[in-house]
Amino acid sequence: MVQVMSHLPEPHSRATTPTNEIDLLVLARAIWSHKYLLLAYIVGAIILAALYVFIIATPRYAVSVYVDAPFSGNLAQLNKGRGPAGLEPYTPGQVFAYFTRRLGSDEAFQRYLQITLQHPDGTTLPASELAGNDWRVSIDAPQPKGRNLYKITVQDNTSQAAYDGLVRYLNLARSQAADTLIDDARQSIALSIRNIERTLDEHRQVTREKREDRTQRLTEALAVARAIGLQQPQLTLAQPPSQDALRPYLDGSELYARGIKALEAELAVLKARENDDPFISNLREEQARLRLLQEIDIQLDNVHLFRFDGEVIQPEKPVHPKKKMILVLAVLLGSMLGVLHILWQRILRSGTAF
Repeated sequence: MVQVMSHLPEPHSRATTPTNEIDLLVLARAIWSHKYLLLAYIVGAIILAALYVFIIATPRYAVSVYVDAPFSGNLAQLNKGRGPAGLEPYTPGQVFAYFTRRLGSDEAFQRYLQITLQHPDGTTLPASELAGNDWRVSIDAPQPKGRNLYKITVQDNTSQAAYDGLVRYLNLARSQAADTLIDDARQSIALSIRNIERTLDEHRQVTREKREDRTQRLTEALAVARAIGLQQPQLTLAQPPSQDALRPYLDGSELYARGIKALEAELAVLKARENDDPFISNLREEQARLRLLQEIDIQLDNVHLFRFDGEVIQPEKPVHPKKKMILVLAVLLGSMLGVLHILWQRILRSGTAF
């Protein structure tokens, strides 16, 4: 007998695979069940941020201004007398360069801190104090493709102090730059004066030596004329000699041919001459240029090194601390800490991560 066996289907075995993925719905329920704890973290973070923003942190106000090269008309007093005296007038770019070199200099910054922090004059500021106050002044150079505008920003604890600090820093940089410019200009003028005086002295020396040489030649020619008894010049009035033929009688070896009377008269004049200036060519022009150089007077008040591009506006709100940003970050940080706390409690209770 054939035994027919019925094969019953075997039940499928369910293999459970552990997973570390967090069920978002379970997470949301867990957070909601501990919503007061989460709210406590958020409120605590906001309170701490508010304490920092409104009580602990010292506010900082910033005042900024853009400066550009002065106009050519602003340099009229600075360039007064330079052109007629033979000196090149200053251009706006040259003058502005003196100022911009001083803007970011350590000398200007250190002097500014000495005045702002009421540090005694003649003493050196400690390195720690310099580093701790580097936030007070910032200089932004112009962009390569933009206008040649420098941005100066000064910060302080009050709006008025920031405004006064910007004015003080600009005055310091301007004063230092103007002193350097005036010193360079005066040195250039003094050098030109010395060169002209040296040239005039050399001209006078050369003219005096030429007069002495002329006297010597006339003396020798007079001796020759007396030796041969030549009283009158050997020139005929009927046919005046040409310039080339006359030259030896005036300057050359045949000078004696002018005769005793003419030679004695010229010698007497040359020996009696006390001043050779009227016989120096271009002497009066050089003297006029010398007077113009000596009359140039550059004063600090006449130097315009820059101009403002826009107005200096006193700030109404501090730039530090950033209250809104800090409060928003406090809410985010409190939320994160609260969620982490809730998850940690859940893990400790169940012994597994959801």
